Amino acid sequence: MRHRSPVWLAVGGMLVGALVFVSTILRTVAYSPEAEVIVPPTTTPSSIPAPLPGEYPARLAIPSLNIDAAVQHLGLVAGNRMQAPAGFADAGWFKYGTVPGEPGTAVMYGHYDNGLGLPGVFKHLSDIQIGDLVIATTKDGEKRTFRVVSKQTYPYQAVPQSVLGETSDDAPRISLITCAGKGIRDDSIGFTYDERLVVMTELVS
Repeated sequence: MRHRSPVWLAVGGMLVGALVFVSTILRTVAYSPEAEVIVPPTTTPSSIPAPLPGEYPARLAIPSLNIDAAVQHLGLVAGNRMQAPAGFADAGWFKYGTVPGEPGTAVMYGHYDNGLGLPGVFKHLSDIQIGDLVIATTKDGEKRTFRVVSKQTYPYQAVPQSVLGETSDDAPRISLITCAGKGIRDDSIGFTYDERLVVMTELVS
């Protein structure tokens, strides 16, 4: 019975490691976090009145998931897509939409992971339960509390406008959005995930 020499085993292990390393680097380079969420085409910077600065969200907390994150204020990038947070530990609020707690649906996005697969702020958003609380704190220190009423996944190119600020009523809501599903390659935006998880909340106080 022939045995493989330690040298060949070592070379094989190095080749496998190199392939994993190259794959990770390519995934990181191709990762396009600014191409995650398409906002309704009718939602533009000029169509929404600017909120008062003190009403801007400063932090987002989800106690059941041990999340207490800073909130970045995000605009639009090419393709009418919502800009993604620069930091994977931060949440992002779409600043041309509704302010959390005001009439309408405020859109808040957080990363699932980064190009290296390290967890983002919403890595475990799928674990949230109906009835869990979500707390948005304004720059003025006011806490606006919401309760989870639904969670649903959608194909990444088919997130309904009803969860992106285009609703038929003015009930104050926050929709929390992150990636879900499996990693794919989209020729137009690079690496992404094939689903989006949307958690819908309604104002409690």
